[in-house]
Amino acid sequence: MADSTQFGAEATDTVDVIMQSTYYVLLEHGYADLSIAKIADKAGLSKSALYNHYEGKNDLLLDFLSRFLEWYLDSPIDDTVEDPQAELQRLIDLLSVDSGGADSSTDSTLETAAADAFVELRAQAIHDESFRTELLREDEVIRTRLVQIIQQGIDGGVFRDVDPEPVAEFILTVLEGALFRSSLSDDGREVAVYNRLNEYIQCHLILNTARETP
Repeated sequence: MADSTQFGAEATDTVDVIMQSTYYVLLEHGYADLSIAKIADKAGLSKSALYNHYEGKNDLLLDFLSRFLEWYLDSPIDDTVEDPQAELQRLIDLLSVDSGGADSSTDSTLETAAADAFVELRAQAIHDESFRTELLREDEVIRTRLVQIIQQGIDGGVFRDVDPEPVAEFILTVLEGALFRSSLSDDGREVAVYNRLNEYIQCHLILNTARETP
C-alpha cells in the first residue's frame, strides 16, 4: 500500500494536491460536510482553481474514488503473486477496519474515519447513477483481484480446488458487511466477523498438505 500519509505520489501537480486534500477533508469532516471550499482551503488553492479541473463536488469525488482504489490497493490486477496466501491476507487487511488493538485475526489498515467516509460515499449510489456505476466498477476490481489470488493459490497447490468465483464473492460480502456494521457502532463486533472469516479460510480454503492433496 502507498504511504498512508499521502494520496498518490508526491502530490506535486494540481490534481494530485486536490486528491490528497479531498482525502484529508473526507477524513476530518465526512461526506456531509465536505465542500469545494474546504478542499480548496486544504489544498492552498482558490475555488476557481478547483473548478478549472472539476465541474463540482460530485465530479471531483468520482475522480477521487477512481484514483483512490488504485492507490490504496497498490497492486496491479494482472500481476502474478508470489505468495497467494499472504496476498489474500494483505487484501483482507486492507479492507478491514482498525478495531483499536482488539484481538483480531486481521492486521487492519483501514482507519475508522476512512471507513466511515467510504460508507458515506457508497450511500450516494442509492440515488446517483454515476456513483453507483463507479462503485460497482470498484467492487468488480476487488472481486476480480480476489478471484485471481484464489486461482493462483489453487494452481500453486496452496488452496483447495474450489470455485474461485463464489469464494471471492463470499469474502468480499463479509468484508463489506463488517465495514458497514462498524460505521454504526464502535463496539468492535466486526472483530468476531474477521475471526470467523479467518477460520473459514483456514478450514475451507487453505490446503493442509500434511493430510490431503489437491
